[in-house]
Amino acid sequence: MNEWLPRDFIERERQRVFEPDVDFARRTVARIGRNATVAGWVWDYVPSFAGPIMAASTVMVLALIGFQWMTPAPFPDANVGIVDAYLQVDAAPAEEWLYRDDALPEGEDLLIEISMAGGLR
Repeated sequence: MNEWLPRDFIERERQRVFEPDVDFARRTVARIGRNATVAGWVWDYVPSFAGPIMAASTVMVLALIGFQWMTPAPFPDANVGIVDAYLQVDAAPAEEWLYRDDALPEGEDLLIEISMAGGLR
């Protein structure tokens, strides 16, 4: 170790830092307890000018979620997953090469297949 520091000083510091005394936990909890604050409601943390904006946006998001939940999906085929599309017997040619690992067409044929898969017939 360093020769210019006394040996008993190093041992005292090691004992103080690495081996705290019996009252260490009590002192630590007391110190934390003085600084602890009670958690407030969400609106306590929102600035006063942003309160109406946040409330209106929350209501709008909940209204949109409710509207989407209540109305049926406009495109029923959009809910078909990869497994269902793979197992369909009457799959379109574009879906066949997409899901069934068939050979990809080349050049212009590939563009035609992609446009047919996207509904641009």
